[in-house]
Amino acid sequence: MNLEPASRLLYIVLFVITGASLPLPALVTGAAGGIAIVAARLAAKLAGVMFFAPLGGLRVRQAVGLGCALMPMSTLALMLQHHVVQQYPAFGPELAASVLAAVIVMEIAGPIAVQWGLQLAGETEPGAPVPTESPGKPGAPAEET
Repeated sequence: MNLEPASRLLYIVLFVITGASLPLPALVTGAAGGIAIVAARLAAKLAGVMFFAPLGGLRVRQAVGLGCALMPMSTLALMLQHHVVQQYPAFGPELAASVLAAVIVMEIAGPIAVQWGLQLAGETEPGAPVPTESPGKPGAPAEET
């Protein structure tokens, strides 16, 4: 079963439902927690990659690039926070606000960090065009003009 065509719509619905369930002041309050989550994730991933980089034969530049490329956050975090809110209603809304803020930041900064990390590690050609899918055939490369 191929759910790819509906996956984009499902992500949008997931964000809308999660965002609609939180009042705006809670999201603003959770922004500090969300930024702290993003910073802690980045620091932990960079530290882990830098620690194991010598074992894998990575140069420092490649290790930093890999750490940045590992930065994006999955929307699985949104689904997991829904379960936490149900299990622990005392602090669930505050956690939901922080997780939602972190996911919003990562949805914006994640792709940029991956592109920067791959370029820093030397895994892409400078100025190379980004491949896109052909509009008529999912998974098919776009024709170059």
